[in-house]
Amino acid sequence: MKIESVLFSILWIVAILYFLTWFVVIIIKRQAITVLSTSIVMNIFIPLFLMYPFTFSSMNIAATGSYAYSAYLDHIHEVFLISLIGTASVAIGALFAKQRSYLSKGNTALKNVSQAILELSRTKVLATYMFILCLIFLLMYYLGFFVEIYNGREFAMTNPTLRPISNLFYSLLPLFICLSLFSFYSGNKKSSVLFFLVGIFFSFTSGTRAAIFTGILMYLFAVLNVRSGKKNNLIKSIVIGFLFVFLAIYIGDIRDHQFNPLVSLSQLTIKILYGNNFSDLRDFAWVLSGWDKEFLYGKTELAGIMSFIPSSVSSLRDEWGLGEVTTRIIGYSSDTHPGLRPGIFGEAFLNFGYVGVVSFGFIYGFAIYKLHRFAQDSLSENDRKDSLKNVLAAQVLCNMLINVMITAGFFSFYIMLFLIFVGFLLFKRKYHQRINLNNPSRR
Repeated sequence: MKIESVLFSILWIVAILYFLTWFVVIIIKRQAITVLSTSIVMNIFIPLFLMYPFTFSSMNIAATGSYAYSAYLDHIHEVFLISLIGTASVAIGALFAKQRSYLSKGNTALKNVSQAILELSRTKVLATYMFILCLIFLLMYYLGFFVEIYNGREFAMTNPTLRPISNLFYSLLPLFICLSLFSFYSGNKKSSVLFFLVGIFFSFTSGTRAAIFTGILMYLFAVLNVRSGKKNNLIKSIVIGFLFVFLAIYIGDIRDHQFNPLVSLSQLTIKILYGNNFSDLRDFAWVLSGWDKEFLYGKTELAGIMSFIPSSVSSLRDEWGLGEVTTRIIGYSSDTHPGLRPGIFGEAFLNFGYVGVVSFGFIYGFAIYKLHRFAQDSLSENDRKDSLKNVLAAQVLCNMLINVMITAGFFSFYIMLFLIFVGFLLFKRKYHQRINLNNPSRR
């Protein structure tokens, strides 16, 4: 075994022990499921650290092909080092945000977001939301999206001019599903069940796991956070996590026309460790294997920011979008491949090198801890609904933050921002109406 491999094995063991120690501490504190822990586990620990030893296995050939497997092996250590530096930067950013002088700043804006979430979960608003989704669905059906009901994304990939419609539709769904569940929690039982089922059906037509599970996970993470002091909360979280992983694998099999859940269950371990569910580390190494070492200097970020501009007006997104860049680097066509996911630090590295990794990592850590602290300070035994509203707002913002770190989905950032703005306007309108009722002289 090479000295380099031994050194990185030691670094990996140290990192895993550090994470495990942190997990034990937050479990003892009954804070196992929080905004901070779910963000770190889902975006850093599992895809970048837990998966590290499995990326060396030849079992990955089934997902990448033998040529790509041979090419990316030489870059795994480099990607792991980038991940270590990025993770350290996240930790430093979180520690910086922990300083008391920063804790209360921005809370008014966060409370406004939580009020927007509350207004958007009203039955009349969700009914309007669903009506708009139904209209878009009918338009997509007319355009031929659903020849196979679960292949909406594939159709959009092969018909680039229709992608904006698909992007809009599937970007609207996660928050709709999340709000439907919150509405159910708030007592609107019958209508919210209808909203949820419609949202799930629409999401299923995409054929992608993210469209189906993102909204549900945001809500579940928030609920488990609010119930963090309860016994057996961690066990419930593990069971729910296993169920969701299985469903994610099964949905991928359905897309490949394999409908037997027992077959999916038998292949569960292999697909988790060597499939495309947590492949960020492997995908980043694959991208680096074909990269010409020329930094992009913000081109993919700019393309993401300008994702609301039609490609007929600007070709920047078509040329420099993250999906376009990663597929071009590995020699694939963006017409048939959506691009690789180089992890939470990959895009920053491709654009600005280690400086970008440190900078973006610090900002991410600072923002995540701010949201975490806001959520934790909102917890109240006396008003669970208010607590859930605030934690849910933090989870929604965390989801949006990932689209800043990985700009391939930046279009959905704008959709979520617009929806929050609509919710805020509804809140302000109701607030002013209440003031006018209490002060007749102001009418």
